[in-house]
Amino acid sequence: MYNKILYQVIELKRQITNKQGDDETQHDLEDRMRLLLVEAVEQDYEMETLKQIAQIIRQVELMDFSRWCA
Repeated sequence: MYNKILYQVIELKRQITNKQGDDETQHDLEDRMRLLLVEAVEQDYEMETLKQIAQIIRQVELMDFSRWCA
């Protein structure tokens, strides 16, 4: 249960990577990832887990930026 939020973020990244849904759905998934990071901070997760979540979000944002530039 401790890494429950991390697993949710990983699942959202998988959905985004597999391009499930339209652009609006993709942005909704990205927003959910950011909210999960806030929730993890509020629940006082360890710094290492917070860094992992932030890194995943950063990867997704870079993927989104790459698609936008293409």
